[in-house]
Amino acid sequence: MELSIVKKIRLLFAVDNGMGTNLKGTGLAAEYYLLSGDIIWRKLDKESIRNHQNIAKKIGRLTWMSSPFLIVPIMAFIASYSDNYIVPQIEFGLFSFLLPMILGIWLFISFELWMVSIRNTYPLIEAPSRTVQKEYFEVTHDITLKHNDVLKQIKTPYLANILVVLFIVFAVIPFVYWFYFMPSTIIEFMEKLVVLAILLSLVPNIIWNGIVKTVINKKIIDELNAKIENENRKL
Repeated sequence: MELSIVKKIRLLFAVDNGMGTNLKGTGLAAEYYLLSGDIIWRKLDKESIRNHQNIAKKIGRLTWMSSPFLIVPIMAFIASYSDNYIVPQIEFGLFSFLLPMILGIWLFISFELWMVSIRNTYPLIEAPSRTVQKEYFEVTHDITLKHNDVLKQIKTPYLANILVVLFIVFAVIPFVYWFYFMPSTIIEFMEKLVVLAILLSLVPNIIWNGIVKTVINKKIIDELNAKIENENRKL
C-alpha cells in the first residue's frame, strides 16, 4: 500500500491558462511522476480556462483581506473575550516549538493532495509534439519560477522569487515565531499558531515546487532538446 502511494508521487506543472507573460491559453497541464520519470498530459477546455481566469481574478480582489492592518485588529478583538494568558514554552515545552512545524507540514501535504485531486478531474490527452512540450515547460517555468509577473521590474532570472523567499524565511517567519512565543490568551495563541503554521508550510512548498521542480524542469527540457535534435538530424 505504502509503495503504491510512493509510486504515485508527482509534480504538478502549471496550467497554461493564458494568464501571464507568453502563456497562450492552450489549457495544457503536465504531471511528472518522480520515481518512474513518466509524464502525463491533461488539457482544459475553453470554458474551464475561463473559469480558472475568473477564480484567479476573484482571489486577486480578496488579497486586501491579508493586510496586517485588518488581521491584527480582528485578532485583538477576538482575544479580548479571553483573560487567561499562557506562555507557550512554559505550557508545552519543546513541543511548543515543534507544533507549528508539524502543523505546517500537515498543511503542505493536505494542500498538495487537494491540488492533485483537482488535477485528476482534468481530461487526459495524448502527449503533444515535442516542440509543443518544450515550449510549454519553458514558458510555464519562466512565469512561475524564473521570473515574477508581480515584480516585472526585476529582470535578473530567479532574483525576484529568491528575494521573496529570503524575506519570508529570514524576516517574516522569525518575527512571527517571536510574536508566537509572547504571552497571550488561548484564543490569541491559537490564532498565532495557525498563522505561523501557514507560513512554515511555505518552506516545504518552496523546496518541492521551487527547487525540485526547477531541477526536474531542466532535466525534461534537456531530454526534449536531445530528442528534437536527433529528429532533425534524421530529416
